[in-house]
Amino acid sequence: MSNPDWWGSIATAIPLADFPNLTGAFEAKGVFGQLVHINKIENIVKVAWSIWPAAWIDPKGYEMYSFMDATTGYL
Repeated sequence: MSNPDWWGSIATAIPLADFPNLTGAFEAKGVFGQLVHINKIENIVKVAWSIWPAAWIDPKGYEMYSFMDATTGYL
């Protein structure tokens, strides 16, 4: 179970150069911006309950990852 691909991880799809605090994290993504983000290195879980106007919006996703990255390491 240590293989994150088994969980449907998109950790390798996150542009890590832009979001260095998300390295090693994995997540479950839902439609319209729903997200459960698990970062085992930082020992935190983040949940986003979004209501985007469309199912998948790349700028909104980038904004969410920016927030996730910025709030990691401050707890």
